[in-house]
Amino acid sequence: MKIFYNCLLLVMSLLVFSCQNNNEEGIDTTTERDIEVNSLLQKEREATTINVNHRYNYYGKEFEVTYVFDNETKKIIDAYGDVAIAKEIFSKEKSPEGSLVVSKEENKRFVAINFMIFDTAGEIDIHLEKTSGKIKEKVPSSLNRNKCFNTSLYGETDVHFYEDTGYNREFHNIKGIDRRVHGIQYLSTENDKISSFYMNSPKRAQLHFYEHSCYTGKRLTFDKGFNSFYGVNDLSLYTLSGWWFWRKSWNDQASSLWLIQRS
Repeated sequence: MKIFYNCLLLVMSLLVFSCQNNNEEGIDTTTERDIEVNSLLQKEREATTINVNHRYNYYGKEFEVTYVFDNETKKIIDAYGDVAIAKEIFSKEKSPEGSLVVSKEENKRFVAINFMIFDTAGEIDIHLEKTSGKIKEKVPSSLNRNKCFNTSLYGETDVHFYEDTGYNREFHNIKGIDRRVHGIQYLSTENDKISSFYMNSPKRAQLHFYEHSCYTGKRLTFDKGFNSFYGVNDLSLYTLSGWWFWRKSWNDQASSLWLIQRS
């Protein structure tokens, strides 16, 4: 009997030792797996964010702010850089009305946009007249922006507008094909719905988006330069007003637009 109990005790000891070893191995394996899973989750989270660097020139005062966007929600989750200067300029009671995009660089994870900022939208025209060459042919005064009319004159520039980012779901009613001037004073059913656009031509051209109808309110201007193709696949990366969490983007905000081709 004593031999039996000794054998039983030995078997139980071996089982306990075996379970302890298995448990320890299980803990180690689980920990390594958790680390791997957490690493993958972190990479997935990073893949859904994009850094957008705004570089500003405000009457010679240069500053920049980098926004970290959640690509899924299009919301800002962080910002850093010259945020104090941005707050001072963009949060004042009468904030700047005009933004001219001078240049942009972009890839899947990073966007850099260079802006010139003006207190009034009309100052953009003055600047462009000095730096961008002459307009091929002046628009008749009866058809200019001050008259709040739609205008479309034959030229060499195409412009296309889309309801979604990434050039998806084109608005066929407001596109311009072979135009040197293309002005729409109110976007009607397309009002506050444009999310992306592109221009295509061998000529230099500028596209102006306006916050309100009749070419009024804040203005965002894109200068195509002499590139044959110029596209912006996500207007949510461009600021209409404010900054940081209170920032409003140009996505779904344009109420009128004006394309002008230069010689």
